[in-house]
Amino acid sequence: MATAKDGTVSVEKYIFDQEIVRKELGLMICLHEYPLSMVDHTGFRKFCSSMQPLFKVPSRNTIRGDIMDMHVIQRKR
Repeated sequence: MATAKDGTVSVEKYIFDQEIVRKELGLMICLHEYPLSMVDHTGFRKFCSSMQPLFKVPSRNTIRGDIMDMHVIQRKR
């Protein structure tokens, strides 16, 4: 990782994983009890895009399914 004088950071050998980010988003929504509709908010989408342009913000139905899948897995444990 290298930081330029203008404050930008160059990251080498970083591997972006859409599935990990979706899982973390679902966990964040549960942890903070955010509404599922937050994934539809323009500000949230712009924020995600500014941090990682490759991340495709899932729909509220997709994130709901992800959360329900995580719940089922946790109940089995």
